[in-house]
Amino acid sequence: MQFFQFPYPFPLPFHWLQKWKNKPCCIDWPVLFYFGTYVTFTNTIQAFYRLLNQEVDILFGARPSIEQYEMAKEMNMGLNVVPIGKEAFVFFVQEDNPIDNLTSDQIRSIYHGTITNWKEVGGKDEEIQAFQRPKNSGSQTMMEYFMKDVSLKEAKTYETIAAMEGVISKVAQYNDEKGAMGYSFRYFIEVLQQEKNVKILSVDGIYPSIENIRNGSYPLIVDVCAIYNRSNSNENVNRLMNFILSKEGQAIVEQTGYSPIGG
Repeated sequence: MQFFQFPYPFPLPFHWLQKWKNKPCCIDWPVLFYFGTYVTFTNTIQAFYRLLNQEVDILFGARPSIEQYEMAKEMNMGLNVVPIGKEAFVFFVQEDNPIDNLTSDQIRSIYHGTITNWKEVGGKDEEIQAFQRPKNSGSQTMMEYFMKDVSLKEAKTYETIAAMEGVISKVAQYNDEKGAMGYSFRYFIEVLQQEKNVKILSVDGIYPSIENIRNGSYPLIVDVCAIYNRSNSNENVNRLMNFILSKEGQAIVEQTGYSPIGG
């Protein structure tokens, strides 16, 4: 069985394993360090299926969707969902879009289909191309939580992008029509710098800086979680969780660009 499954493309496992190398309570270092077999990186949907099929011990990523919780329940699998760090769910536009801030209600109205032109929120007279992600992807799940009881509009075919980097690139390079908008996690854009031609918006007047994530002022803070089967018999799961939640483990979370759970 592979031990780690990472939908997030963050370097946390490499730092954790390096710190673990000389600890007597841990998995054998040469075996665990063979990343091609024991640590894998996929998207959230694939990672969750692998967790349900018990192909991996721990999934690191966003909180499961309601449907994913139901899948686990149907398979009689109790899930432990443990926050290990904090991240920002963000909205972004082309860098030449004059809009720098939207309210939560404006964003909900855009993705519900009530607001369809940037001029309605103080921008140019351009149609808003609001991109979405597939159902049960990490970012789409966060978007559904954000929308609350407001329904998402049905996306046009070209407005649904499978991969996160695809959304960012599509917004940055959308040539047929201007006015593109998308959503992601701050880490993908600011730390990985997957695309330089987009800008992140403030929400309700607050920019998702690491400081505003730490102090809790940004309105769309989300947890980066460790998700695992409550009945998993692998003793190393609890050992690893204890390390991640320790002072040393949380320092690594901070070093890699996230906010530790303690702020």
